[in-house]
Amino acid sequence: MAHGMGERFNVAHFYIDGTTAADLSWAAEYDCPIRIVWIKASAANDSSATLAVDAEGGTSIVSATAIGDTYSAADMTLASNAAAQVSADTYIKFTLDYDGSSGTAAQNVTVCMGFMIGEG
Repeated sequence: MAHGMGERFNVAHFYIDGTTAADLSWAAEYDCPIRIVWIKASAANDSSATLAVDAEGGTSIVSATAIGDTYSAADMTLASNAAAQVSADTYIKFTLDYDGSSGTAAQNVTVCMGFMIGEG
């Protein structure tokens, strides 16, 4: 299916159940170009966790940023408009530092990413 520029808005939702005990990484990949509009993240508790998001090849989309606490999502600041544009078939890597700099481990983490299909 061909996708037009800015065709529709989508939300990707990632949930990590329970108390984290180590740093976690996961990836998403789409078969069409996307433009990330926003990324939000939170934990159920008052944690020290941070989230970083990078595109394949090392382009930083979001540098390590504290996630929200007690389900109050923190808005992650995108590195640039250019970084928010991700080519088709490119891995987007999410890295959760579960306790920041040896602080409190995150519990029940939610990460959401809003994006448009297509370039522009």
